[in-house]
Amino acid sequence: MWSKHEISELVKKALEAGAVLELTDSQVVSLLSFEKSPASDVGGNVMNRVKEAVFLHADKKAPVRLKVFEKQWPEKKFEVFLFSNEGKLAGPDAFDELYLFKGNVYSVPPTPGKELQIVKEKGSRITSFVEAFAARIGAGLEELKEDFETIEMSRIGSLEQANIMVPKFLKKFIKTEFIDADVGLHAELRVV
Repeated sequence: MWSKHEISELVKKALEAGAVLELTDSQVVSLLSFEKSPASDVGGNVMNRVKEAVFLHADKKAPVRLKVFEKQWPEKKFEVFLFSNEGKLAGPDAFDELYLFKGNVYSVPPTPGKELQIVKEKGSRITSFVEAFAARIGAGLEELKEDFETIEMSRIGSLEQANIMVPKFLKKFIKTEFIDADVGLHAELRVV
């Protein structure tokens, strides 16, 4: 079986050679990935804890600051906090999911209206904002070079802003991005 990377390279080379390719929405989605995602068990654990905390505490009113992860290594202690200084811990669109339908990207809320219900039923799911944010935080902890870093996912208008990597050769298969989401998620990563 071919890896995602091998398939991406094959499609890229075919397009560069002038081949005419038609990809379905599900084929395009299968070639997308997070721009930043955890590579270690610790990063994966952080990612899962962030997702869980957002689901459990999304409606907590600001000011709010929650410790979602702490790990002591011999010389350092790592901590991850979710926080909000206004509104609630999570913005109104944090639980929206991204779908590709007929070459267009849509931000679909958990209980969509009639038009977006069709997108949810017939489109190909890319990810949710919470999953994309959590992956970014898990990777952020792995990459932490300073004693402190803040990562936000606020107003989102594109896949790239949502931590989704769209290879250049795939951009021709995505016509329009109907994304205007107030995700409102913030994290603080610390080395103590």
